[in-house]
Amino acid sequence: MISIIFLLCGKFFFIFFYLSFLLIFVVLIQFVLSFCTGKTKEFCPFTAGHTKQYHYIATALTWAEAVLYCRQHYTDLAMIESSSENTMMTSVFATSGSYYTWIGLYRETLGIWSDGTSLTFTRWGAIGTGQQCVAEDSAHLWFPQSCDQTLPFFCHGGNTL
Repeated sequence: MISIIFLLCGKFFFIFFYLSFLLIFVVLIQFVLSFCTGKTKEFCPFTAGHTKQYHYIATALTWAEAVLYCRQHYTDLAMIESSSENTMMTSVFATSGSYYTWIGLYRETLGIWSDGTSLTFTRWGAIGTGQQCVAEDSAHLWFPQSCDQTLPFFCHGGNTL
């Protein structure tokens, strides 16, 4: 009889230990992912891949309309923050047939991305035009354009945590 009690207590202890471990694991994962709340998977350092997906939108919109469209359907206007991302844009751009397309760069002094991120990588073709919104040309150089001009554009992402 005592051995049955020890056997049942052992099973309950094992189940209790297993459920406690599972609960701690879930809480830990939620804590780590809380650092990514509201950020896209591309920018969350705790997600695998760290790769942006770019989407060409052929509809010509103003820069502000393009920002709204991308935020509604994807993540934001395209942000190109490294030479490898610029290379990825090259493959998408080659099939677009456009000469200029909006990207998510807004020129305030040196530039700021549409999500507020500071500019760390550049591909300026010209910067002294007095315009504030930035478009990329087919040679993948960036040129300030009038924000009211309508152009096709690139969005990035699509999924948020």
